[in-house]
Formats: sequence, structure tokens, C-alpha cells
Amino acid sequence: MSNKKRSLALLAAGLLATAVFGMGLAAPATAAAVNDQGTAANPVKAAITKNLEMPINTVTPGYEFTFTFVAKSLDDETTDAAKGVMPVINPQKISFAASDAGNVSGALKTVSKESADFLAGLAWKHAGVYTYTVTEEASGNTVHSDTDYVDSLTYSKAVYDIKVFVDQDENGVLYAKAVYSYMMVDDEAVTVSTPGKSDPTPGGDPDVVGDYSQLVFTNLYNRNNGGTTPSSDEATFEVSKQVEGPFGDMSKFFEFSVMVDNAATVNDTTPRVYTAYVMDANGIVALADNGNTGVGADGKMSFTAGTAQNVLLKSGQKLVFVDTYVGTPVTVSERPAQGYIPSYKLTLASSVKDQAGQLNTALGLDQGVYTADGANIAAFTNTRDDVSITGVSMENMPFIAIAGLAVLALAGFVLVRVRRNASANAR
Repeated sequence: MSNKKRSLALLAAGLLATAVFGMGLAAPATAAAVNDQGTAANPVKAAITKNLEMPINTVTPGYEFTFTFVAKSLDDETTDAAKGVMPVINPQKISFAASDAGNVSGALKTVSKESADFLAGLAWKHAGVYTYTVTEEASGNTVHSDTDYVDSLTYSKAVYDIKVFVDQDENGVLYAKAVYSYMMVDDEAVTVSTPGKSDPTPGGDPDVVGDYSQLVFTNLYNRNNGGTTPSSDEATFEVSKQVEGPFGDMSKFFEFSVMVDNAATVNDTTPRVYTAYVMDANGIVALADNGNTGVGADGKMSFTAGTAQNVLLKSGQKLVFVDTYVGTPVTVSERPAQGYIPSYKLTLASSVKDQAGQLNTALGLDQGVYTADGANIAAFTNTRDDVSITGVSMENMPFIAIAGLAVLALAGFVLVRVRRNASANAR
């Protein structure tokens, strides 16, 4: 290639690269300015993101959260005189409703919402760097602890600094050219050693992490539908036992393995202990007629989160938990009972599942069962229809007959061989 052609090719490539780069920088006139490219006509915007986290199956509470701003410095001057000329940023409110479905990842449900643009309409006094501190008010929402339900709300303890860089155009118009947020203290009140810069620009897709404003406050919500006393009506989770069939033993204790674990928003440093009671068919705590060990004088049984525990129940009895949260992982398995066919009916609010087992076998709930915001009942039934007079279950008769035929065939084979051997020896 000649030098002239090479020069022309390089020039064309350079023009193309410049055009592509320019297209990348250009933005539609109606697009929101990013956090460092504000203009007098389109100043930067800033908003708060509120994440309300709760266990799977939890109905979103109708709460409202308030965020307050305090002037911190103007051009790093912290005097009252300097702060006195800073425009006041009004408190921002973010509301939630039961209809907010949110997004579920694993066993955690998160509902994310944004505030309005809190820089809108502010009258800046002059160009400079305006710094504010923003926090969440830890009040204003009612939690319950009564016969209807018990819930808890953990407010965010995060503290952010907001830096707004105000510029002036050729016409003397002051505008927010750039804005950054810095987390100084995290949601759990831990001071951030090296605060990082984040972008509080609002908008975007709430399903995409970081697409909303990165000025984020996260709260935790938990709820159980139980009360404060042992009662089937106030149970948060229940395992019941019924025995059916003409040969069913109503006095027999059936053995279960039961485990409850922490809901996704429980972050205890030590394993949490949950409370349950064995109750009889009349709804009375079973004290005398209780085959379990480690039962308190009041009938209380303790279950450590994540640890399976043996439970004995007979017909008409039920194991009633009173303090597990909605979204609690539960594992229940009934061990084999000789002569009985197991089955269960699992009710989780409006969801119902029936499962039948096989004679003399164990039967348990499927993996990944989480309690719902409503009734949570694992109703196990054991059926014993037939027992022969000899004590042999009629269900086993086909297998016994086959075994008998096999024995007879073997005996015949041996007899034939003996006779052949005897004839051979007689010769």
C-alpha cells in the first residue's frame, strides 16, 4: 500500500472513531442527566432507594418511611453562617402497600421503591460544594404483639453524606452539575472505614441491582400469624396426627422428625430457639399424655433452629408452634410404622397438597417448604385396614404366598435330587 493510500485509510479510521465516540457521548435532549453531567436546562437529579426485605410468602406491610436531611458544610465550611445559606431539603417519604409483590430470590422477598427527586426546586445561593447528611427516621410505623399477629421491623441505621456540586452558566444561572452519595455508616450502624462514592441518580429497572438510585436504605420485616398463648387458632405451624381404619391403634405414639429453621431475614449470631406445644384433640396442652422428652412443666418444647428433633404424637394430637415467622423453612418426616399406610395433607394458606405413602414406609414433606401468611398445617394420617387373625397383615399376603411357593419349589427340587441319588447308589 502506498503512503498516500495508507494516510487516507488512517484518516478515514480516525473520522469513523471520532463519529462513533461522539455518538456515544451524545444523549437525547429529553434524557435525564447522569450524576456528573448536569446543565442549567437539565440539572442532575437525586433520590433515595428504600429496600424492604422480608421472608418469602410475607405480605408487604403498609408502612411509610421518612428520611431527613441536615446541612453539613458548604465548601467544607461547617460554621452556622455557612450552613445557613444552604437551601433546606425537605423530608422524603416512601410508602409501601400490601399489593407490592416485590422480587423473590431464594427465600428472600425484596420490595424496592424510590423517593422523588430531592434536589428539584432548590434555590442555590452560589456555586460551590453543598454537603448534606441524610438518615432514616426510626419511627412512624406500628408493630403488633397481640392475638392477631406478631411482627417486627428493623429500621436502617445507615448514614449518608450527599455532595452536590453547583455550577453557574454564562447567563448566571446556578444549577446542580454533579451529585454523589457516600455511605458513612451502614444499615447495622457500623462505621464505614473508607466511604465509597455512589450514584444517587433515580430511575431504571428495580429488577436490576444498581439500576435504581444507589443511595440505599434497607429495612428488615418479619411477621408471624400466631399469638402469645398455645392454641391451634394461633399456631404459626402445626403438625397433626390422625389414625384411621378398623385396626388402627388410637393409643399408639407415632414418631416424627421435625425441624424448623430461621427465616431469610433472621441473622442471629447464636441459634434461635422456637417454642411448640403438644395439644390434644380438645385443644388442651397435653401434659400427662405426652410421650416426648424434654417437655417443660407447662408443656413447652424447645426447637433449636436448623436442628432436627424427634417428636411423638398419637391420634388426635398436634404439635403447635407459636413463634415461627412467615417464610420459615420446615422439614417434617414420619418414620415407618409397621402395618400402617401413611399420608399427609399440607395446607399453606390457600395452597393444599395431598400425598399418599406406602405400607410400612416413611413419608415426609418435600424439600423447600416455607410457611405462608395464613394457616400452615401438615396433617398426617396413618391407616390400618386389615390384620389377619394370625397377626399377619392382609396387605402382605401376596408376598407371603410367593415366598411359600418358592419354599415348596425348593423342597420339591431337593426331594427329586435325593431320590435320584438313592437310585444311583442302589445300582
